[in-house]
This record gives sequence, structure tokens and C-alpha cells, in this order.
Amino acid sequence: MFPFPFSFVAPTASGLADIDNVYSMEFDGVDDYFQAAGTSDVINDFSNPWSVSWWAKWTYSPGFDCFWQFGSTASPVRYVLAWAHSTGIGYSISNSASVGISYNIANGLNDGNWHNIIFTGNGNTSGAGIMNVYVDGVLNTDTPLGTGATSFSSTMNNIGRGYNTANRYFNGSMDELAIFDYQLDSDQVDEIYNATSTGKTADLSAMATPPVAWYRMGD
Repeated sequence: MFPFPFSFVAPTASGLADIDNVYSMEFDGVDDYFQAAGTSDVINDFSNPWSVSWWAKWTYSPGFDCFWQFGSTASPVRYVLAWAHSTGIGYSISNSASVGISYNIANGLNDGNWHNIIFTGNGNTSGAGIMNVYVDGVLNTDTPLGTGATSFSSTMNNIGRGYNTANRYFNGSMDELAIFDYQLDSDQVDEIYNATSTGKTADLSAMATPPVAWYRMGD
């Protein structure tokens, strides 16, 4: 575990309470990862509304190195994979027949500073408008989906690595990864981002509907 020295002050006051945040988790890009404990519908089947929020920082320019992958290996295979790509971020989402892919979202994120990233899904696994991507509280609208062949993974629900033979281990730090079984709206995204400052982070347990899983990475 490593200290979590935020380099910024929250831009505005938030209606969401904050709590102490001292540690984060550093991933070495070689073999560091862990599997999410337990199961829930939102992790195993993205056909319902969902959201994932996390903080990350990194400095390199990877190909496709993964923050996390959640999903199900049951039929039909469904998963969402989040990655660091070049200087930005990206994702792929499978509906078992094909994979929608978007990458190089919000370029310039590999600056060594902490960034809050939030993915929200509306419960569909194909077609336009299936995902909203927020970076530091701002909705990114330039996230068109490309397509690719469907792929199968024998392991799911990883944090710090992906799905293929190279495993795509993440090289950087992550903290406060939370999974929600509903789609966060823009106000809730703002609350999570704005409640965070040096040594403090949003108390997600104080939300009207808390996350179904919350990985505090040492705190």
C-alpha cells in the first residue's frame, strides 16, 4: 500500500460527506492484480444499469493496459473492460456476439496526477449511447464505438489486469474503486469528484444508494 497524496484541492464544496483517505494501491504492470470478492448482478451481467467509479494515476503511454474487467463467462458472455490507452483511456463492452470498442478518450491523462474516471451504462450491451464516460466530473461525448470480434476470458472480475494471454497488467496507482447497480447521473458524479481533496475522499456509504462494492485500496 502506498500513500495517496492528492495534488489538488476539490474545486467546489460538495453535498456528499468526505472521509480520510491515506492509502492507494500501486500496480507494477507485471503481475499485480486482484479479483473482486463476491458476486452481484451488476458485476456478472451488464444488461442492467450500472456504474463504476475509480481514481487512477499513471505516467506511461501503454497500448491496452487494463484498469479492470468485470463480467460473466456464462452464456451469453458479457463483460466491460476498462483500459489505459496511449495518453487517455478506453473501454470495450461485449454482448457475446460482438465487442464495441472506444479508445483514446480524454487524452493527456498520463500526467502523473490523480484522475477520477466514471463509467455508467444504461443496461444495453450493443448499439449507440450504451456508455457515459466522465473524467474529473466532465462528461466526454466523443466516445464512438468501433467493433471487433467477440472474445472469451476464462477469468473475470479482475482489478489490475485484463483478459488475454498477455493479461494487460496496469502500471500505475488506483484507489476508491466502487461498483453501483444503477446509472449515476451528472449530479452524483459531481458529488463524488468534488468531495475529494488532499487526504479526503467522498464517503460513498453516505450516498442515498451506496455502491454494491467499494474497494478502498488500503483505507
